[in-house]
Amino acid sequence: MRARKRSSSKSHAAAVGTVLLVWAFNGAMIADLDFPPFMVTLGMLSMAQNPAMVASNHTVVFQLSFDYDRLLALGGGWFLGTANPVLTMVVLALLTGFVLRIKP
Repeated sequence: MRARKRSSSKSHAAAVGTVLLVWAFNGAMIADLDFPPFMVTLGMLSMAQNPAMVASNHTVVFQLSFDYDRLLALGGGWFLGTANPVLTMVVLALLTGFVLRIKP
């Protein structure tokens, strides 16, 4: 028995509807109840993470179309005795400083 392909437009509509509900809930918590936005965001993250893990049967679901080893090297490798995330942040900080200096 072949699995039925789920309609893409229905999936997209459900995703947009879910996002709008979460957005409205977060907005009400922040605007009406004066909760700090950062705390509301963290709370919603933890509330949404658990159903997502249950729905995926506690497996990580990803599809990378590029070289997975290069992605891991960015987050966990070493270059010239310095961790790659540190080098990435230094490069981004220098680039940001340069852009902010040349832009009025």
